[in-house]
Amino acid sequence: LALGAPSTFYPIHLDGGAIDAVGNSFPGIPSVVVGHNRHVAWGATVDPFDVTDVYQEQLAPDPGSPSGLSSLYLGRLEHVLAIPETYRVNLVGDGALDDVVDVPSGGAIPAATLLVPRHGPVIQLDPKTGVALSVRYAGAGGTREVETFLGFDRARGLEDFVAALRRFDTGSQNFCYADDAGNIAYFTQSAVPVREDL
Repeated sequence: LALGAPSTFYPIHLDGGAIDAVGNSFPGIPSVVVGHNRHVAWGATVDPFDVTDVYQEQLAPDPGSPSGLSSLYLGRLEHVLAIPETYRVNLVGDGALDDVVDVPSGGAIPAATLLVPRHGPVIQLDPKTGVALSVRYAGAGGTREVETFLGFDRARGLEDFVAALRRFDTGSQNFCYADDAGNIAYFTQSAVPVREDL
């Protein structure tokens, strides 16, 4: 990762209950993400799994849809949802700290995000033809990475580490592992889309 300020990682030592782990974490994550405890050590690097798919959609006006649009899929109309959005910015240069204001929709700022439930949010729409692009990301739903990291922090050996790793859903990472029993291992872990056409 690039060195930046503030840093992506911060050093942490967690000591309490079943956890005595040292390493680095991300702001907001209550665990050691990469590091070691008294029995195991682990690290991670990004893996280049392709976990995002882009779909071409055909949208059509549909007065029965909450958004007024539906996606044409296999000869049927499926409602497109409109998720209201609010964008805020911090005004810079007016001498006030945290001077946050709402930005009105218009131009490149939409009032809502269109969501094709089968695929994901619409990222581009040609209103003249109804042709749209939607994107589906494997990590867009609920994921369990925090459970994984807490499992790593508590791990006593390879079996515990592998059990925790099975809960790592998204982020597409390579994990290296070593323990005080002499085991060394390498894993690649991520949820990946099932692509029937491949």
